[in-house]
Amino acid sequence: MSDVKSLKLVEFERPPVAEVSISVTFLPLDRLRTFEILEIWNELFKDQLPAYQQQAPLVPQVEQFGAPGTQAQMTVQFLSQPPEPRYWFLDESGSNLVQIQQDWFARNWRRIEPSDVYPRFGSVREPFENDLRRLTSALEAKDLGHLEPVQCEVSYINPIEVKEFPIVSSLIRYWIDVPGSFLPAPEDLQAHARYVIPGIDGEKMGRLHVNIQPAIRSTDNEPIYLLNLTARGVPKSSSINDVMEFIDVCHQWIVNGFADITTEEMHGRWGIVHDS
Repeated sequence: MSDVKSLKLVEFERPPVAEVSISVTFLPLDRLRTFEILEIWNELFKDQLPAYQQQAPLVPQVEQFGAPGTQAQMTVQFLSQPPEPRYWFLDESGSNLVQIQQDWFARNWRRIEPSDVYPRFGSVREPFENDLRRLTSALEAKDLGHLEPVQCEVSYINPIEVKEFPIVSSLIRYWIDVPGSFLPAPEDLQAHARYVIPGIDGEKMGRLHVNIQPAIRSTDNEPIYLLNLTARGVPKSSSINDVMEFIDVCHQWIVNGFADITTEEMHGRWGIVHDS
């Protein structure tokens, strides 16, 4: 795995972050059902996250590294009963959120009000690790099974107002205007790029996904770009220490990757700090 401590992070004073999610996918726990999840909420989370909501279950995406040209296969699964729901546990503001289902656990921070300031990755990472450790202990104490992580994920959502830049090339480095070219600057852009996250021995540990697309902001119908970065992959073991180490690698790839793909003009507007 990459040497986490040797890498420096690029930092922005005013990053355009609207949501951060840290999650872990684990082998399904069949005995972890609605009653048990709400019992865990009451014991572990209710004091700080007093509200809960029931949501449709999420199908976690798992990175695959097959032979070139390998195609995903469609499968049909016949269930003897409806799938168990996913639960949200929220604080009073709605900004801090825990999600639990039979094979997935996540912690989110979300911007609810325009004035909300991103509280930095550590304010999501630290409670995620504490909650994951407490959840693991509770599952074992209640004989609900042992939590065995199979994948970690970090995701950042960055809505960027179109009025901040006149053309796409002032936001993203890779689409630049070439003098004398036939094509003008693109009106807008939708793109998806994938980058392999290598381990120490060169094996493929995971991927960084970068997605950019135009959108309309629901609050005021203003045009924006959504620049989303997601890093996911497999920790070197199922221990929580190794899970958190790989989550730190995912965070480094997102933050430094974000700096790589965006322009110096935008760095100036967001207040870049090169060493942190």
